[in-house]
Order: sequence, then C-alpha cells, then structure tokens
Amino acid sequence: MKLPYIIISIIISSVLLVSCTFSDTNLPISPKPSNHFYTENLFNSLNEYKEFSSTLYETNLHKESSLNKEDMEVLTNFFSSLNTDDFIDDPYGIDKSPSYKIFITINSMKYVINIYDADFISIYPWDGNKQMDFISMKNIPVAYNLYRFCKYKIDKPL
Repeated sequence: MKLPYIIISIIISSVLLVSCTFSDTNLPISPKPSNHFYTENLFNSLNEYKEFSSTLYETNLHKESSLNKEDMEVLTNFFSSLNTDDFIDDPYGIDKSPSYKIFITINSMKYVINIYDADFISIYPWDGNKQMDFISMKNIPVAYNLYRFCKYKIDKPL
C-alpha cells in the first residue's frame, strides 16, 4: 500500500529537481568602464572616508595582522604612484593563489587586495561582479611594493 506512494514521490521529486536550472546568461552585466575601475574606487574611498578597518592575511601559514593608519599610508602612497601603464588585463603565468590578502572595509564596502608576488596584485570588491583589476608592480618604488610590505608586517616580531 505504501509502495505506490513512495514510487510516485520519488518520481515527482526527481522531475522537480531535474527541471530546476539557472541560466546566468539572462543576467545583464555591464562591462567594466576601465581596467582600473576598482582601484580608483578604493583609492577615492580611502581619501574620502577616514574611518576604516583593514586586515592583512598570510595565506600559507594563515597568519593575520591588523593594519593601522600608518600602515595604510603605504597603501595610499602605492595608489598615488600608479599610472595607467601599471594596469594589465590578465597576467600570464601568475600563481592563482595569492601569498597575501589585504581586506579593507570602508563605509560597509569591503575590498580585497590579492598580493601574488613582488610583481603582481589584484584588487576587487568583496561582492564585485566584474573582472578584478590586475596591477603590475614592476615600476613601483621598492618602498611601496605591497609584497615586501606584507612580508615585513607578517615577519615583524610582536
């Protein structure tokens, strides 16, 4: 007596689960206006809002360090030293897992900076739907190189 109900419920549930699909091709996603769109937004936000929180995260050993206002001056100086030639489309041969991550929260907007090595970083908002900004640090002064800065901050004794 219960067998027909079980068979019918299995058939109905399998049909319902198979027929539920999601196609992301219907979502209207506008193209990114420039290859430095997210970086410009982050830099403007850092200059506009003086209250923020930021954390440096080392991905290999899972170390974490908070960044203070003096540390953030290195970031603002880094952004000031950028020019349009430093922004690249997609670096060839980049390691897909970053060595360091910097999380910056400004006025409920969260940004992530991935630092891959001494040459490449990427910037994007936490909930961004466009391709991240890729930046080459080959022409950046050594004092503003984010990879060296992160290495110094993580290796610095307490």
